[in-house]
Amino acid sequence: MSNTCVSGGYLVRGVDEPLEHVAAGRGIWFLARSATVFYSHPDVSYVPVTDLAPAQVCLAVAASRTSPVVDDFLSAAQETAEITAECGNYKMCAS
Repeated sequence: MSNTCVSGGYLVRGVDEPLEHVAAGRGIWFLARSATVFYSHPDVSYVPVTDLAPAQVCLAVAASRTSPVVDDFLSAAQETAEITAECGNYKMCAS
C-alpha cells in the first residue's frame, strides 16, 4: 500500500506510517474495522463511523492463470467472504 495525501503531501507506506501521521495530528484515516484488531497505536483512538456504507474488497485473478493452488485460494476466499457476510459484513466473528 502506498498513498499520497494530496493536501499534506505525505507519502505513506504500510499501516504504521499512516498511524504515525494520525498520532501526530496530521490527519485522519478511514480503515476497515477488521484492521483495528491487528493495528494499534497508543496515541490513536478508533471511532466507528456508522453512517458509511460497508466497503467491498474484490479479488481478481487473470483468467489465464490456472492452477490448483489458485483454485484453492479462491475457494478459501469465497468461504471467508460468506462467513463475513453472515456476520453482517461489519464485525468480526469468533471462529
